[in-house]
This record gives sequence, C-alpha cells and structure tokens, in this order.
Amino acid sequence: MFSYEMLVNCENRLPKDFVPPSLAAPNIAFAAEPSDEKRFLEVRAARHAKRLFDAAKADGIFLYGISGYRSYERQEILYQKACCKSSAAPSLCEIAMPGCSEHQTGLCCDITDIYYPTKNRSLENTAMYQYMSQHCQEFGFIVRF
Repeated sequence: MFSYEMLVNCENRLPKDFVPPSLAAPNIAFAAEPSDEKRFLEVRAARHAKRLFDAAKADGIFLYGISGYRSYERQEILYQKACCKSSAAPSLCEIAMPGCSEHQTGLCCDITDIYYPTKNRSLENTAMYQYMSQHCQEFGFIVRF
C-alpha cells in the first residue's frame, strides 16, 4: 500500500522503477500540456491540490502548477542538464539526483503564481508566497525551497 509517510532523499532513494500506484491530473492551472506527466500527482495529493488552488482563488490568489510527478528517467534528464550547465560538483547541483526527488512520489508540486516566469522577483514578498506559507499545511502540503 502506498503511504504518505515516505522519506525521500539521497540517503533514502526510490527505486528506478517506482511509480505511484495511482496518478491523476488535478483540474488546476498548469504550465504543461494535458498529457504531460508533470501535470499528474498521486490521486490523493491531486485532490488536495485542487482544494488548495480553489481556496487560494477564493481569496484572490491565483496559483499555477509547474511540475508535479517526475519519473526517474525525467529526473535523470533534468539532473544531467542542470549539472552540465553548472561547474559545481554533481552533489551540489540544484536538481535532485534521480531516485532522490520527492517529485517521483507524486506527492509534491512546484507551484508559483500567474506571473511566472517573471525574472528577478523576490518570491518571499509575493502574495502567493505569503498565502502558501500561511495555508498550504491546511491541505497537507509544506513550503519547501
């Protein structure tokens, strides 16, 4: 059985073939085509994400999904691209190594606001960030960045 109690990091890696048993695309604003895997979340997380987006919208905050589920293979591509651009050691790369990303669980989603991808913006000072910091835990999420 799939559990929300998962610790995923480089000391607790997911197997290459791990895929959440049930993925769904929440009906939320997203920067991806309808069939793109990054639109999907574990089914319970998708339900909670929809509730979070609806509550934010009711409060005048318009959230925008960027990246949800990532397969091991997709994470590997992103990791290789990021590390090739960077002169930092692979362990210091800003992208998690394959098998070490919570995205592979389908339980997390990168979220921004409708102004994405505006450059040189301090997210901590946006209404979106303030809203997320105050309310995302009500829907089972945490702010992590």
